[in-house]
Amino acid sequence: MSSNKRTTAHHRPYRLQEVPLGAMTTSPKTQRELKPYRVNELLANFDLDMFGHPALSWRAGKYFIIDGQHRVEALKLWLEKGW
Repeated sequence: MSSNKRTTAHHRPYRLQEVPLGAMTTSPKTQRELKPYRVNELLANFDLDMFGHPALSWRAGKYFIIDGQHRVEALKLWLEKGW
């Protein structure tokens, strides 16, 4: 795992960290509803180099997706079974 900490004037410190897909979840209180058509659009044109980093928050023993739930779901489908 690599760890890079950064701070900007308006943001909390963050770090890059590898997190297993199965450890990521969403909160219906903070995320919009998952739109299957959006996941399918991303999957149809999937490019791992353009995936970026989903934004996660560690709370209550879980990694909650703050930004990137559609990309994460598209990645799961792209990887197929066994991810």
